[in-house]
Amino acid sequence: MSEAARAEVSHRKEISASADEVWALIADFGAIDRYSPMVESCRVEGPEGVGQRRVLSLDNGTITISRLEAIDHAARTLTYRILETKLPLDDYTSTMVGEPRGESFRGRSHHPHL
Repeated sequence: MSEAARAEVSHRKEISASADEVWALIADFGAIDRYSPMVESCRVEGPEGVGQRRVLSLDNGTITISRLEAIDHAARTLTYRILETKLPLDDYTSTMVGEPRGESFRGRSHHPHL
């Protein structure tokens, strides 16, 4: 995909739960099927931490493999890269950022090169 055709997408969502509760779920790289409705199942491969891979079965039948690139529990950030997919994505990397907001949690996801 050419540089001119690349896009960058960001989205935010506020969740009525404590930052610690939400971060515990997000930081579990293999738990995406517990909070993403399009993920039917998730299987992790390799030791926990950076480099761990997850194999997702999506609701449309697509299999997607991604790798944990970085995680910072103090800053509540997690970055992953999609390695294999039939979806129309090229060089896809996403960073999820958790921002405590009193009794709620605001998540922000950033996808440069979508």
